[in-house]
Amino acid sequence: TLGNVGKLTTQSLDEAVLLIDLAWSYDLIKTNLKGEVKIHIEENLLLDIISTLQRESNLQKSPLSNWYAYHNAGIMMVASTLGNSSLVDLAINGTHGFKFQLANGVLGDGLWHEGSISYHNYTLNSMIFVMEAGRMVGLDLYNTTVFDSATNSSRTVKDMFLAPLGLVRPDGHIPKLNDDIRGINLHDMLRIYELANMIWDDEVFDWAILRASEIGPRDQWASYFWGQSVSESDSYPISRTYNESGIGVLRTENSFLLLDYGPHGGWHGHFDKLSFEFFALGSEMFIDHGVTVYSLPISSEWFRSTLGHSTLLVGNQNQLE
Repeated sequence: TLGNVGKLTTQSLDEAVLLIDLAWSYDLIKTNLKGEVKIHIEENLLLDIISTLQRESNLQKSPLSNWYAYHNAGIMMVASTLGNSSLVDLAINGTHGFKFQLANGVLGDGLWHEGSISYHNYTLNSMIFVMEAGRMVGLDLYNTTVFDSATNSSRTVKDMFLAPLGLVRPDGHIPKLNDDIRGINLHDMLRIYELANMIWDDEVFDWAILRASEIGPRDQWASYFWGQSVSESDSYPISRTYNESGIGVLRTENSFLLLDYGPHGGWHGHFDKLSFEFFALGSEMFIDHGVTVYSLPISSEWFRSTLGHSTLLVGNQNQLE
């Protein structure tokens, strides 16, 4: 322990992820618990974990770190469960809060600033808990507009749900841009599109769920919680550019060409400017390999290197960030 604060792991990220499930579980059983047991759980578990998250040592990363998206989710789940308005305000309006991250961490084209669809999905999955907990206390965060003064643009969280769909290949998979260890496809993102299809009447989400169902079954908990009937849709991705992220996509019904020319992506970025990915005739012709686990030296020596991508290598050196 550190003083009166318990420490579970080396990362506050892990504690925040655990707090989401703890708050949810407690909310399900609290009506059957005695008063002293409820007080013990609330004060010596849930609120103590928030105290750990709020320690100065756990607030030293950039406020745009995806860690804080999970901090916000855990805090908001506890806030909803306990009816604590000050914690609601902290999760939504704090210096690392939901609205700050949406306004400053999401680019104008709807993609998370780290330039990885895997981390976009990872971050958005945490934001889901903020928005759903908000809905339980009467807040509509799904349609809240935030303003980014740096780019003089506004956005809502719906942009984050829509943006990945333009990057879906004909096989339902998404390129492993920047750091992406396992790869991701539409079925991996089924949770967010089940929710999107419940919140917004937009047939593009019907299309996303139908394509995800071609890859795997529609049997996740999100499908039972949020699932709606879906209809065949003519809405499908078209060629487009993501100007702020620096990604261009050309496609036909059976082919997909991507060019990556955007910002580095911070710690999760690769030295990959002007690299391309090409998928045609049902096969991967040129691909971005993503990255292996971070603990292996080859993660940086090869997977993040310019040489490890389909692009130009000048002077046998990595590109600059």
